[in-house]
Amino acid sequence: MEDFAIIESGFSNADETINFGTRAIGHDSLYEISTIACFKCSEDNTGVAEVVLNSLVNNGKYTVYFYNSFKERVSIHSKSGSDDIEVNSEEMYDFGYILQQSTFSYPLLFVNGSEAETLFDDVLTMDDNNGNKQIVAVTRKNEQGESFLQLLNSDFSVVFSLKLSHPIHIIQLENASYETLIISKIFNNGVITELRAQCVCETEPELRLARLIKKQRFEEAEKFAKTFNMDPGVISKARAQIYVDKTDITSEDTEILISILETVDDDLFKLQCCSNVECYNSEDARRILTYGSKIMPKGQGSNKENAMLLQSLIVNTLFKFDTYMAVHSSYDSETWCRFVNSDLLEEMKNQLENFRIEEAIIICSRLDPETLERLTEDKIGEIMSILNNLPITIYQPFLPTFIPVAMSRHGSSVLPVFITWLQSKIFQLEKRDNYNFPEYGIKFAEFILKLLKVESDTCLSLQRQCTINMEGLDLLAALMEALKALQKLKTDFKINISLAEYLAGPKNVIRTLLNIVMAPEDYDHFLKEFLYKFMIQNHFEPDEIFLKEIKDLIKYDEAYWVNIVESILKYISSIKIKLEAVKEILENAQVPWCETIKKIGTVALQYSHPLVAGIKDILENEPRLVVLRNPKYKIKEKQITTVSELQYLVKRIVYINEPSMIDDIYQLCKTPRERVEASIILVQHFIRRNNFEEAMKVLDNNTKEDLFQCTKWLCSYAEVSINNTTSLHKLRDNYYNIAGSLFSRLVQCCDSELDAKRYEDDLRTLRGVYNINKHFQRCVTTDHLSSPFQKTKLLNELIDEAVNITEKGTSDITNILGLCDKLATYLSLDKDDILLKYCQKIAKFDVILESAEHLYKSECSPKNLCLAAVLLLRYVGTTYDMTPFSDSFNDSSCDGFLLPSNASDVFQSSEDSNNNFILGIKLAQSIVRKALVTVDADHLPEVIEVMNWVDSCFYLTRYQENPVEAELFKQIYHSEHTVPGVSAFSAVRNMIVTYVDFGQLVHEISTLPALVDTLCREGQQMTAYKLLVTFENALGQIKNLDPAVVKPLNVIISKRCLPQLLHAVVSAKHIDLSLFHNLLLACQKDYFKYVKHYLKLYKRQPRKLRDIALVGIQLLDYHKVIADARDTLVDAVLSCKYWNKLKADISNSIPYDVFFKMTCAPRLKQLIRLNAVDVGMICDYCNDYNLDVQAYYMEYLKSSFVNWKPRYEVKIDIDGKRNLILKKDEHSLHIQCQEIIDVIKDKEAAFALMNKIWDVANFYHYEVFICILKILSNNGRVEATRNSDMPMLIFLKSYRRFSSPSQSEKEQWYTVFPDSQSLDPLSEFRLPFIQMLFTYDIWNIIRPEINLKSYRCWFNAVNILRKNLKKDDICIYAVKDVMVHFKVTSGILGENTGTWVLYPKFEDLFAEVDECLQHISDLERATSVVYHLMYHTPDGADKVNAAQLSFKYAKKYKETHPNSPDVEKAFVKVKNKYYSFSAMHILHIFQLTDNKYIQLVAQPEDLIDALYMDDKILKQADSVDLSCPDINKAVDAIAELFGMQIRQIRYNLLTRWLTISSTDIDFDSTTTVIFPGVAKTSNIGDDNLKRATYLCSSEKSFWQPYVLKVGLNDDNPGDSEHNNFAFKAKALKCFCAISNIETITRLTEGSYKDILNYIDKLSLLSELECLGIALNIETLDQYNKKDLLKRLSQIGKPAAFKVMAIICKTYVIKDLRYWEYIINNTVKLGMAWQVIVDDAFNLPNNLSGETLYEAYVNNFLMIQSCPVLYSLNFEKIIQKCIEAEKFEFAAILLLYLPEKTREIYVKDVLRSRTISLDLDNLSKSGVWGIRKLM
Repeated sequence: MEDFAIIESGFSNADETINFGTRAIGHDSLYEISTIACFKCSEDNTGVAEVVLNSLVNNGKYTVYFYNSFKERVSIHSKSGSDDIEVNSEEMYDFGYILQQSTFSYPLLFVNGSEAETLFDDVLTMDDNNGNKQIVAVTRKNEQGESFLQLLNSDFSVVFSLKLSHPIHIIQLENASYETLIISKIFNNGVITELRAQCVCETEPELRLARLIKKQRFEEAEKFAKTFNMDPGVISKARAQIYVDKTDITSEDTEILISILETVDDDLFKLQCCSNVECYNSEDARRILTYGSKIMPKGQGSNKENAMLLQSLIVNTLFKFDTYMAVHSSYDSETWCRFVNSDLLEEMKNQLENFRIEEAIIICSRLDPETLERLTEDKIGEIMSILNNLPITIYQPFLPTFIPVAMSRHGSSVLPVFITWLQSKIFQLEKRDNYNFPEYGIKFAEFILKLLKVESDTCLSLQRQCTINMEGLDLLAALMEALKALQKLKTDFKINISLAEYLAGPKNVIRTLLNIVMAPEDYDHFLKEFLYKFMIQNHFEPDEIFLKEIKDLIKYDEAYWVNIVESILKYISSIKIKLEAVKEILENAQVPWCETIKKIGTVALQYSHPLVAGIKDILENEPRLVVLRNPKYKIKEKQITTVSELQYLVKRIVYINEPSMIDDIYQLCKTPRERVEASIILVQHFIRRNNFEEAMKVLDNNTKEDLFQCTKWLCSYAEVSINNTTSLHKLRDNYYNIAGSLFSRLVQCCDSELDAKRYEDDLRTLRGVYNINKHFQRCVTTDHLSSPFQKTKLLNELIDEAVNITEKGTSDITNILGLCDKLATYLSLDKDDILLKYCQKIAKFDVILESAEHLYKSECSPKNLCLAAVLLLRYVGTTYDMTPFSDSFNDSSCDGFLLPSNASDVFQSSEDSNNNFILGIKLAQSIVRKALVTVDADHLPEVIEVMNWVDSCFYLTRYQENPVEAELFKQIYHSEHTVPGVSAFSAVRNMIVTYVDFGQLVHEISTLPALVDTLCREGQQMTAYKLLVTFENALGQIKNLDPAVVKPLNVIISKRCLPQLLHAVVSAKHIDLSLFHNLLLACQKDYFKYVKHYLKLYKRQPRKLRDIALVGIQLLDYHKVIADARDTLVDAVLSCKYWNKLKADISNSIPYDVFFKMTCAPRLKQLIRLNAVDVGMICDYCNDYNLDVQAYYMEYLKSSFVNWKPRYEVKIDIDGKRNLILKKDEHSLHIQCQEIIDVIKDKEAAFALMNKIWDVANFYHYEVFICILKILSNNGRVEATRNSDMPMLIFLKSYRRFSSPSQSEKEQWYTVFPDSQSLDPLSEFRLPFIQMLFTYDIWNIIRPEINLKSYRCWFNAVNILRKNLKKDDICIYAVKDVMVHFKVTSGILGENTGTWVLYPKFEDLFAEVDECLQHISDLERATSVVYHLMYHTPDGADKVNAAQLSFKYAKKYKETHPNSPDVEKAFVKVKNKYYSFSAMHILHIFQLTDNKYIQLVAQPEDLIDALYMDDKILKQADSVDLSCPDINKAVDAIAELFGMQIRQIRYNLLTRWLTISSTDIDFDSTTTVIFPGVAKTSNIGDDNLKRATYLCSSEKSFWQPYVLKVGLNDDNPGDSEHNNFAFKAKALKCFCAISNIETITRLTEGSYKDILNYIDKLSLLSELECLGIALNIETLDQYNKKDLLKRLSQIGKPAAFKVMAIICKTYVIKDLRYWEYIINNTVKLGMAWQVIVDDAFNLPNNLSGETLYEAYVNNFLMIQSCPVLYSLNFEKIIQKCIEAEKFEFAAILLLYLPEKTREIYVKDVLRSRTISLDLDNLSKSGVWGIRKLM
């Protein structure tokens, strides 16, 4: 630095010209250059050619760098205001390019170097105090060689321009507050010899003073000010500014600062100082801010306005400071500076993100208005997003503060944000804590809903937002409803479903809930208490829903839904739909049905509906369905409509051949015909399989009728199979083997013996066909054997074949007999006939002889015996063929026949031939004798004739001398030769004489009893008898027989043998009457002793008794004995006769002993009573017993009527109902009685008898009365009084009884039939046919029968019983039946529980009642009965339906009597009831059942007024009230019910509410005055305007144009109300409240803001009008607002100040003078808050605990948002809290008391043992500061 070694400084500005020559002064003389230092070369240094300078100023220090030729850096450090200079040097590196100056500051870049041309020689930039750029530049020399130093603004406008005398270097300054510094280069002889440090300063003293102050040269400034007589206040400001600019000032600095500020008169400066100062501790900061907040700016102009704004800012800063201190436990200047400059919204978000909820609450509760302006919906959304990431227990206390703040800022426009967030939050709660859901969800939602409210002054905005966001509110309402429903489901029914499922829609909820599996009783309770009501509340038709749900359910597994549908069906009120559901269930349920399904179907049968028949068919078809749905059979389910379809299914089942095949097949059968068809197929199946036992089981399992049909068809099929020789051999064999069983059952089923015989013949024929074809290789059919000609032809052919076979071989009689037996069996012929025919064909005597012996030994008919004898005679002793002869007894060819023409050869034959001849003749005689014994009387002559011929041949052949004579006189019979039997007896005589002596004979006689006994034991009574007779006769032929022999013989025979034979004959199964008769004859006089003995012995065996008695009568007649004994025997015979005829019918009624002991007359009467005889038998009986038949005909006629009993069966239907099915009607009785009358001679007596029978006949046997009437009618004997009897009987016969017999009916029965132990069984099904039916007492019988199901049946009886039975009575009793059931059994309508039921259960029932009432001609009675029905109907929708029905008939009745006062009175009564019940039902539907409304149901106008005055409307206007009922819809329903003009009513109400004067309500905050630092307080809103707005929301499309027209219309000057400004303003407010912005814009053709501004002006005009200033919109706009404000200020009323504020707000008047005036005339800030807080705790004493707690929470939230929180006195409030035992609230207030005062109340607060728990609960309500207490 040797170049510039001399430094000079301290120059005076005034001596600038003297020291350095001419001053450099700007063109405007405001700036000049003055020298502050010089750098000169030493004397030995001539200077330097060039020097490079770089410099800067930092913290008031100037640093200059000199770059000389030695490349050194020279630093000159000079402190401002000081002459000290420090010089340093440092070697630098040479880049070969000299950068003289460069600077960059957007948007300018300046470079000044040695190698570039520039606009300026030197340039730099710097910031001014306002943040703008300024440029300091040295211009290039102009043409005159002049260069200027210029200060330019960023737009290059010149601040100053100074002409330079020397080249300069500009020094970079920190900012524009410093003087511009330059270094001038003084050249001398081309070299720089001096550098001068110069500055640019102002020429004016004031500016220079300011510059001194800026340099903090206060003493110099004070002197300067004093020198120039300037204001020293500027210096005080500068001094104060020093403290303000300090980083941290101490308490002492604070005191100094405040004292300095007290000397300053500039309020704006003072406020700026208070705003900018940074204090070291919180107390100093609060003192400074409090000092600044108390400064009241004075003066006028913009400074005052700025001061006012700054003062407001300081107030807000003080408020923010309190917030900061509440957030932070200690004060830190850095954090405070950051906090005060921070965005509180961001700060609040940070606190939330860091889980510092209480701090966030504090910030939120104390947001200033400016910050609230930035609390946009997007910001709110961001905050809610943060909350979503926090646990609900953490952030819940934040919400009571945040939501009201957001609502107060944005009104209800943020409602959708909170609604959306709440919905998402509820879903999160469900996911995170499903166990406690929805309890927590409900609490949280209710908690949030309480916060969604606004102050009264913005309630209409809320209403508008609710209107705009109706969809969101509906979703929110649905959410709340869903939560409560889920809670009820969970708590009451243990059902858990997700919220998403519930919100998916009622249909989905219903479907889900219906599918819940639970116990039937629980499910029933669930349907009743929840689901049914849920459907009604959601306006669903439960019946349709249930039906659809049942249809959906039955698609799934039955186990899933079987217990559900039964309960569901109970709640389907429509019978039609219920039956449809039952039908669906039955058709889709698994078969066999479980008991639940069966019960469902059975219960459905009790209804009276066309669908019941179909359900009954399905129930009856269940067994069939079991089979059709069996998967093994793989049958496609189908209806069986034809027999062919049934046969197909049966064959399919048979083909599968399951073990249950038989049962399954019979399950398919519903009718007897179907069962027959099935049985046939089954039997055929088993026959094919050769399983005859199973086939017979199938057959035997049928009824007699079905069995007959089956076997008949099967027998026919068997015939076809056996006839068909082409069919399978096995099949024919099977049918042959089972044919016997089939035909035996067919015969058993036959009622006719003729048919039975025919079927037996058919069986034999069928077997014959099979065997003939099988054994004889024939192809015959049953037709061949059915035709006598074909059968005879076949027989001849078969015999011929047999003869041929026999002739070729040996003629074994056994084979011949076997062959004949087979042919006889096959051809159903007598084997003896075939044997004889065979013998005739073969014509061989040996065969004939053996055959005759066989016939003789066997049981053979007399005819065949005679034919055999003739054949023997025909071929006896011959070996050659002879001409055959006829086998007829009466054949003429036998006349005169003795021996054949070749008889002579007999005597010429061999010895064998003679023996054969003798044997043949003897055998023939024996055969004929046997035929004589067995032949009946009718054919006795034929047998005797043959016997004569045989005897003739026998005797003639014995005495005929030669063949010629015999041939010539063969027809001559010589009877004198001997008599038949003589030869035999002679032979016996000769044998006895020859071989037996008398001793031996006596011995033989003594052995006769033993011989007889032996023969009797062997059953040879006849042989024994013949032996005795023969022996006795033989002995009688002996002449001179010794009496010693005869006498023992007689004794033995009479005493021993005859009794033996009698006992044997009588004890046999059948008595041989001829033998018995002969034996008794042999007993001579002792015969009757035996008769009596055997009568007594066999009196209990009617057949033997009869035979004994008959023989006894014959003997008495033979002996010509006339005695009483004969009458006894005759009586016994007749008794046996009738017993044998009647025993099958009477054996159970008349014991055998009683029958035989009874005399003839009583017995006949008894038989008549038993209906065991007919007319013919009575006639025979009377003839046999010689009784008066006519008398007994009359008795029979009477008994036929009195004792007749119908034949019937009781069939139990599928529903358990017993039905009567008659098997016997009056037709058979009529035929029987008419037959009796035909044989009665005295017809009149018979008719008279029938009239008497009328009173004693069983009155349940209608057929008896019908028969009597028919007979009398046919004979013209019906009395006129009985003309109605027949129609009545026919009606009763077709009627099925419903009720049990009444007591009077029972009494009458036992009166008529006193011996009866019980009523006739028919009383269950029939009404009694008694005289009471034809009197008015008929109702004693039929009243229980009359109901809604049966009344139509009795219409048929009305025409019969016109006098005593009328349609009106029938229908009335039918309707009354509903009420009777109600009284006795809680009624058809159910029990009246007193609860109003919202849904109808008995619509179908009332439809039936209506239909029944339409048959009543007397409208008065119809009206009366339905009116009483209404009274007995349970409360609810059904009662309304009953009242409607009553009103319907009351109107009809009134129309028929238009002028009757009584009718009018009754009509009004019914009408009032109908309207009252209907209106009450509407109130219950809309949950408006307060007593004050119920009492007005008959006064619709008053009721509508009362409904619109409901407080719920006001509550809904102030908050989101989801529980508010839809009163508009309720009013619509009431108006529709009463036929009222609802629009006119609403018009009147709207006009009234908009007209009534009240405090005006600010709208959308457009006219709300918010004083700085003062929170808004609630105003009393216009309740009528809220109601008007709610009313208009009922029909927006109608009311929007109306209220808009009213609000904008000025064309109706006559309507003072509508021209009222308040009226119009309110009308437009209603319009805005019920319209969205799009609607407002469209209808008004303007913007939303315009209409709001118009409303404000109308409100303002109304207020002005109240103050006596009458203006209109036009004049108001034109009126000078300052004059208007001045005029209002002169009024001096409080209302005037309010109007002034409104004017300033509406017309955006920012003149602070007016606001200052308004504020000064209101309560001071602190006092205002103290009054507000004190008044908030003046609570009523009757508040409930929950309400009181909520009020305290709200008050504390208000307190903690107070901007002067620490300036208020809370001692009174603490005392009130302690008195109310709200210790937790008192504890909170301790935070805001001075420390000394706080200690006074600590002990009182700590008295509460639950203080910690209470404070913890309080923290959840958004009250902050609790953490500091804990």
